[in-house]
Amino acid sequence: MLKPAAATVTIRLWLLGITLGKISVFLVLVSFLHVHPFVGDNTKDYFIPIAERINSQGSFNDIDSRDYSSVPPGYPFFLAGIYRLAPRSPLIIVVCLQFLADLLIGVALLRLGSRFGGVRAGGVAAVLWLLFPPALVISTWITPETLFDACVMWVLVLLSVHDVDLRSLRMVSAGLLLGLATLIRSNTLFLPVAFVAYWFWRRSYSAAMVFALAFVLPIGAWTVRNRVVLGDPIVVSTSFGSAFMQGSDDKFYQHKATEYPALMRGAEAAGLTRPTVETGSNMNRWMFRIGMRNYRLRLEKQGIFAVLGHFGRKLGYMWFLTESGNLREEAVLSLCSLVVVPLGFWGLWTWWLTGEAQRILVITVAFWIGIHLLVVPVARYMVPVLPVILLAACIRVETLLSRKGLLPDE
Repeated sequence: MLKPAAATVTIRLWLLGITLGKISVFLVLVSFLHVHPFVGDNTKDYFIPIAERINSQGSFNDIDSRDYSSVPPGYPFFLAGIYRLAPRSPLIIVVCLQFLADLLIGVALLRLGSRFGGVRAGGVAAVLWLLFPPALVISTWITPETLFDACVMWVLVLLSVHDVDLRSLRMVSAGLLLGLATLIRSNTLFLPVAFVAYWFWRRSYSAAMVFALAFVLPIGAWTVRNRVVLGDPIVVSTSFGSAFMQGSDDKFYQHKATEYPALMRGAEAAGLTRPTVETGSNMNRWMFRIGMRNYRLRLEKQGIFAVLGHFGRKLGYMWFLTESGNLREEAVLSLCSLVVVPLGFWGLWTWWLTGEAQRILVITVAFWIGIHLLVVPVARYMVPVLPVILLAACIRVETLLSRKGLLPDE
C-alpha cells in the first residue's frame, strides 16, 4: 500500500490525466462534430457584450449602459482577457480553462479529504467530481459557476482549520480570494457575516476582523467605482431583487417572460410604482418589494402552511430544477442528487457535531441552501457547494465501510 504522500502524488497525476482527457475529448468534438459551448441568455445579453465593450472602450459600463450592472464584473473581465489573447476561438479556450478550474476543485477536495478523512476518501471525491455529470456539463457552459466554485473551494481549504491556525496571512488570503469570488458571482456577499459570527462565537476576534477587512477591499473598490461612474453605489451587482422576485412564486421559475408583465402591472396597480429614475439600485429595490408583496399575498390568502409549503418545494427543487424544464436533464440531476445529497447531509451533520475545523464547510453549505430558499431554486446555482457535499458523502461511506471491516486501514 502506498504511503499517504506517494498516494497523494499518484492521485494528483490521475486527476491531471482525467482533466487532459476531458479537454482532448472536448476538442475532438469541436473539431469533428462541430460541438460548441453552451451560451445562455445571460451570456448573450450581458457577459459577452460587456467583455467586448471592455476591449473596445476600456470600461465595464456607464450611465447609458447601467443595465450591465445586473451582473458582477469578474466573469466579463475574464472573458475580455480571453477574447484579447485568443480572438479566433475564445469560447473554446474558456471551456478548456474551466476544465482546469475543475481540476483545482479536485485538488482542493483531495486536500480537504486528506485533512478530515484520509487520502483515499479525498481522492475518490476528487475523481468523482471530475466525472460528476452536473460538474462536467456546467464546465462546458460559458457561465461563471466553475471559476467561482474553484475560488470558493480554495477559500474553504484556507479556512477549514483549527482556531489556533487562523493566522493573519491565512485570513488575508482567504478574505481577498472570497472577495474575488464574490465579484464573479454575488451569492457569497453575505457569507462572511456567517463566518465572522461563528468566529466571534469561538472568540477568534482578531482572525474574524482581519478576514472581514480583506474581504471588503475588492468589494469596496468596485462599489466606489460604481458610485463615481454611475452615481449609484452598487455593491457587486443588482441581481438580487430580480432573483428574489422570481423565487416568490413557482410559476416564475421557468415562465418569467410570460408571467412578469401581469405581475408588474398588478404591483403598480397596488401602489408599487415603477421607479421614475431606473437606476440599478432603484430597480433592484422595486423588484424586491414586488417579491415581498407576493409572499404577503400568499400568506393572507392561503395561510402560513402555503408559505411553508412553498419553501419546502424550493428545498426539493434546488437539487434538480432547470430553467428550461427539460425532463431528461432534470431526471439526471435528480439521480445524481439522490445518490450524493442524503449521505452528504449525514456527513455534514457528523462534522458539525465532532469537528471544529470542518464547521466552516457546514456553515457554507447551510448558508448556500438558506440564500437559495430566498431566490429561484435552480440546480445549477447549487453546483458551488456540491463538491463539499460529495466529499462529506465519500468520507461517511468510507467510515461506515471501515467500521464493518470492508476496507483496509490506510
